[in-house]
Amino acid sequence: MYPPKILIITCKMLILFLVCHGMSQPAYGQLRICSFNTLSKPATAIDDGLQRVIMSAISTRAVNGIAKRPDILALQEQNSFLGTSDSTVANLNNEFGVSSYESILLSSGSFRQSYVYDSATVTPIDASEFFIGIRVALRTQWKLVGYDHSSVFYTYCVHFKAGDNAGDLSLRNTEALNLRNDADSLGPGSHLIYMGDFNFAGHNEASVLTMKASGNGQAFDPVALPSWPNLTSRQYLTQSTRSSSLPDGGAFGGIDDRFDLQLVSGAMLDGEGISYVGPTSSGFIGDHSYHALGNDGQVYNGAINAFYTGREQPASVLDALHDFSDHLPVIADYQFPSRMDVDFDPAPISAVLGSTVEIGFHIENSAPVSVSIGADELDYEFNTSGDLNGNGTGTVAALDAAGNELAILDTSSFGAHAGTITVMTFSQQAANAFQVQNVEFFVTVLGDMNGDFNVDNFDVSPFSLALLDPVAYAASFPMIDPDIIGDFNNNGMMDNLDINGFANALLAP
Repeated sequence: MYPPKILIITCKMLILFLVCHGMSQPAYGQLRICSFNTLSKPATAIDDGLQRVIMSAISTRAVNGIAKRPDILALQEQNSFLGTSDSTVANLNNEFGVSSYESILLSSGSFRQSYVYDSATVTPIDASEFFIGIRVALRTQWKLVGYDHSSVFYTYCVHFKAGDNAGDLSLRNTEALNLRNDADSLGPGSHLIYMGDFNFAGHNEASVLTMKASGNGQAFDPVALPSWPNLTSRQYLTQSTRSSSLPDGGAFGGIDDRFDLQLVSGAMLDGEGISYVGPTSSGFIGDHSYHALGNDGQVYNGAINAFYTGREQPASVLDALHDFSDHLPVIADYQFPSRMDVDFDPAPISAVLGSTVEIGFHIENSAPVSVSIGADELDYEFNTSGDLNGNGTGTVAALDAAGNELAILDTSSFGAHAGTITVMTFSQQAANAFQVQNVEFFVTVLGDMNGDFNVDNFDVSPFSLALLDPVAYAASFPMIDPDIIGDFNNNGMMDNLDINGFANALLAP
């Protein structure tokens, strides 16, 4: 038989194995969100293989120490007749060895918008679609798993009108107006991500300016490009992956347009709650997580796989991006809100008059992330009421040690006392933001074993009972802790070594 310590270590190792391999716990972490026009794919077994290569590359690309599988895929050009979204669900579940990916596709046909999402990380609360022009926009409200409804955010999956003639430009601007009208109706401070194939001809076309106009749903470019498309913005260009045509009918001509984007509301750039992981977010120090997969800035007006040497992605990924779609997926990471857990030390049921008695409690930012910057910091404050004293503030980053705080019992008077410890956080969208601990305790003098505030002959029998039958004593005097009131030698417990002290208290004048 294994010794207890070895058994505990073995169990911990088994749990760690299961967590790391996704067999018993969901793969938590900051959000990795992707937008991808998949050109009505996957529709064949070859497509499935190419898509899995791309999804694997998305999950392993590390930025700011973050590398994880995607949580939300906003997909354009989905085909319900070919089952493209269902195939994507199957491909992701197979690639990552899970069963947690699900899809949202509200209407049938070709050129639809859909979401594929990891139900271990996010839960859709509501999904609806509405026409903005020639196609519908798919709006979904999400909640983070392990958080309450304060963590909600919205995503829009869109596919704007293509083309660059006057009619196309006008229709795209109408689509932008309709999209903004819906987003503005959600109210100020909403956490929004606009994703999709916008087909913008450049940074200064009317539809871009409409998206960026002031209002509740004002859109911001996470990478704040001053102009595009051009040579200086080439690493963010997404279309086309091909320099010549392929049988799937996708566009060609090489990487020279920024059609695919993620745009965000101001609430996604304030560094609080759910927020973009990148230097345009307030207070963030690090690299932009926003990127077009496979575009390392080395190709302009050419095929994404024009050459392989010195590229960020291996040849297998570049070839998959070239063959699978005429668009590149756009990926960005978003931090989680903080999550407050408070662990209160056991409170004493009794205390000696005039003594100093502290109650410790420990405040943790338990946001389920893999790196500290993957979650908002937890800013907390606490206060006490009733017969407790103490207040304070603190800040705890995710994955840091808990903040340790103390409350003091008021032992200045005899009798039953009560108070509360209240811990709260006003960190944006934080989970478990308000927690209260009620404390009750009884104050008397050392040796008062029957709770009448005196030490006399009436305490002799209770003292003996506490020594000989602690369970019976607790039933008779539930407000007295003998290990506190009967501990004369200060060794933390009542035992035979306290008999002399008790006798001296009885004989004292």
